[in-house]
Amino acid sequence: METWDLYDDQRQLTGRLRNRDSTTPWPMEHFHLVAKIALFSDNGSLLIQQRTSTKSGWPNYWDLSAGGSVLAGETS
Repeated sequence: METWDLYDDQRQLTGRLRNRDSTTPWPMEHFHLVAKIALFSDNGSLLIQQRTSTKSGWPNYWDLSAGGSVLAGETS
């Protein structure tokens, strides 16, 4: 199970944790870190992908090619 550290809007750790599959509402004043990788070709083209229509968050939206949530205890 993925566990994330929660941060405030100043990117300061709050000391609270959140599990990915938690069903409790997301606290609006808390955030978690996400790391992304952007791939560019020699001519400056950006590689992107379209998210699957069955994805629970942001289905069918365009996204960078790689990335994910930073786990508790890790840094970006």
